[in-house]
Amino acid sequence: MAQPTAKTTPAPAPRPLPKPPSASESKGRPRFNFLEASKRDAIVFGSERPGQPKPNPDAPSTPRGPQVAGHVVDQWCAHMKTKGIKRLCCLLTDGELSFYGEPLMEHLAKHFPDPVSGVR
Repeated sequence: MAQPTAKTTPAPAPRPLPKPPSASESKGRPRFNFLEASKRDAIVFGSERPGQPKPNPDAPSTPRGPQVAGHVVDQWCAHMKTKGIKRLCCLLTDGELSFYGEPLMEHLAKHFPDPVSGVR
């Protein structure tokens, strides 16, 4: 008598690992501190600048160090686009704009039409 053959089912494909949260997200803060300006509307949002060091409310804000690389600005822009952001108003001073390896407003213009600098 022939032995019954067991049907073998292929093993399920492994699921991709979830992307680990950024340091700020793991502490309950949204990435890049991205939040709406008011709970009453969904038009204006705020965020920390591209390349902002990890926020620490107990430390004074002195963002000196190496210049912020272009790929860091690209990551920031990509995140803003995932949040539905279409236009930017940059409130950085001339001194803060000097933190970037290439001119920030020109770099932002590669990702968003006509970014506006609101500081004069």
